[in-house]
Amino acid sequence: MKTPRFEGLAKAWKGDASVYFVFTGEAHPKGRGFDRLSAFADAVMGMDKDGDNAVALGEFDGPREMFDPFDLDHDEVIRSHELLAARRIRQFEEFAAPTTDAQRRAAARRFRLEVPGNIPVLIDPIGEPTANAYGGLPNSAFVIDRHGMIAAAMPWASVTEVEAALVRLTGRTLVASAAPPALDVLAPQLDAARTSGKAVLVQFTAPGCGACTKMHDETLADAGVRHALAGFEVAQLGVETDAHWALFEALDLAATPAFVVIDADGTVGPRMQGFAKAEDFLGFLAKAGSARR
Repeated sequence: MKTPRFEGLAKAWKGDASVYFVFTGEAHPKGRGFDRLSAFADAVMGMDKDGDNAVALGEFDGPREMFDPFDLDHDEVIRSHELLAARRIRQFEEFAAPTTDAQRRAAARRFRLEVPGNIPVLIDPIGEPTANAYGGLPNSAFVIDRHGMIAAAMPWASVTEVEAALVRLTGRTLVASAAPPALDVLAPQLDAARTSGKAVLVQFTAPGCGACTKMHDETLADAGVRHALAGFEVAQLGVETDAHWALFEALDLAATPAFVVIDADGTVGPRMQGFAKAEDFLGFLAKAGSARR
């Protein structure tokens, strides 16, 4: 999903920066970790008796408490896009983790065939020595300066953050990520922010996201965090909704939970992705407040 934006980055910065993909271990071989949600999504859509790719409450053969969390617009109909997050990793079900270098080369060739582009693909040997040397995360990015030193490290690959690092290194202006995202889905919160003088804190979550549940039950339940959140207009968006997913992509995010601070005028500020302990999240919120001042 992220490849096209990085292809745009590579094209925009040709001559000033070289971009490479490192093809390493599979994050979700055989759709690992999403079997239960995928099976639930299939079971729900299997109740679509009239073939309209939607399941009304009257068609749903199960307890109401299982229906409601996926009926995102609360119109008593579950449509295919409302189960998108439950299905997203389903695409990897038939793909087992390579166990030999030859199998990994074949997988990398398949990637390049299915997602065409010009960025060279470097292949990490089985055992992932390269990925492990750089921290072992499945979707990270690193900017290396002309002296071979790491100038920026991102646990979640982001064109926006990579290009910001390139700007710092070269003095060039933004190119690939210059277009601001459309913020229509945040209209109520932005209106409230203009009245209150607060910034908007956007929280992205996904069904079946264990880190989101842990964030909710531990970090966001912390008394200090609750007090700090009162200083923001908070918008909670689920990426299984099409419009919310579009904003998630436009903001160049890669993981849930994700938090982004946006000023009332639409200026996008600091972001945080993945689970964070209360003290780290409070540091993020404090940084966001300082950036505004």
